Amino acid sequence: MVTWAQRHADIVHTMVFILYRSPGFAGDFDFYANGMKIHLDGTYRETEWGGAQPLKAEDVVAKIREADHRYEPCAYLNGTANPNSFKWLLANRIILNGEIMGYLSPKFMELVQTFTHLFTGTYLAYAEPKSVARGKIASVVGGLIDKQMRGSLIKTLGRVLANPSNLFRPAYIQGFMVIQPVDFEADGRQDMCDGCPDITVHEGKLVWSCRLEEVNSYGSFVQTVPKRA
Repeated sequence: MVTWAQRHADIVHTMVFILYRSPGFAGDFDFYANGMKIHLDGTYRETEWGGAQPLKAEDVVAKIREADHRYEPCAYLNGTANPNSFKWLLANRIILNGEIMGYLSPKFMELVQTFTHLFTGTYLAYAEPKSVARGKIASVVGGLIDKQMRGSLIKTLGRVLANPSNLFRPAYIQGFMVIQPVDFEADGRQDMCDGCPDITVHEGKLVWSCRLEEVNSYGSFVQTVPKRA
């Protein structure tokens, strides 16, 4: 999928990898909603393709690097219960004529978000198509202000000098997002995405959209409580 996306960067602007979760991964817990013990057996059915244990964002990073060893994330959101977890992990690579020029650096992404917020009052999320075609600008600006992107600048200039027609070809910024859903701490706390971009409004309250089914079914989010020995 990573290699396929590279070949089609003109139409594939973002790839999102969402890791699988189920109550079977929770551990030795009882489940409660609104103070009452509930059973989820009839709601969630385990699948063979779900695996035997929950994967982490680091596992996806290792898998992506099998196809693209240069892969390097530039931004993330941590967890609510475990600040060391990578709940949303973003990487952006620059592709010119089907070839990877390099990846955006954390410093460059920070500057982009800072200036976007300064001039628009918002933060950049999914960019419109004309924006993702500005990879050469990102290579030049990023390479001039951050040595981590210097290689991308040099490679882009090299491809243009070797083939001047590349000057008129767009270089695309292609995003890779890895989303690591709920994880369960030993004490029963649920590690969710801190500052979730996909949060939604339900009956006047902000709720995690990925768990809205729990609210609709039980009137609240399901809580996990360690079983007594």
